Amino acid sequence: QSIAVKAATGSPYTHVGMIRITKSGPVVIEAARTVTETPLDEFISRGRDHRYSVYRVDGLTKAQSDKIMSAASKDYGKPYDLFFRLDSAAIYCSELPWRAYKAAGLSIGTIEKVGDLKINVASAVALIDHRWQKHPDCKGDSKEACKSKLTNQDIVTPISLARDRKLTQVFSSF
Repeated sequence: QSIAVKAATGSPYTHVGMIRITKSGPVVIEAARTVTETPLDEFISRGRDHRYSVYRVDGLTKAQSDKIMSAASKDYGKPYDLFFRLDSAAIYCSELPWRAYKAAGLSIGTIEKVGDLKINVASAVALIDHRWQKHPDCKGDSKEACKSKLTNQDIVTPISLARDRKLTQVFSSF
């Protein structure tokens, strides 16, 4: 999946999470198999060549930060969304911070259409071919009808978060 995301978005960023500082050290709130907390070191070690970047939104108040973390924690345990839909039943990685900030009255990232991405590259085609029949919006559809629906589906990508001018990069090993 990460190969397809990288190719479709033209970005090295294929997974995101949100750092939360705890008494036992930093953790990343992420949507992986489920929405959960992962120790930061473990999160980094899963990345290709252990590369990662850190972004932050400057000027957040404590109240805003608390609302963001509270909103994200309400998604704990929800399954990963293999279909990248912006609904709350299942959550994909870049949807998690987008949704948490939105709950706090803030906007990060850009909503795009799946069809605006490079979905005709081999890895993206293979991913769509593998999943389309199970897509909740495509029950009973032909492959062509499903693909038409998918191209009009809204999505927020890891790179759209990184490109948001409200976020400042504070570290990158890319």
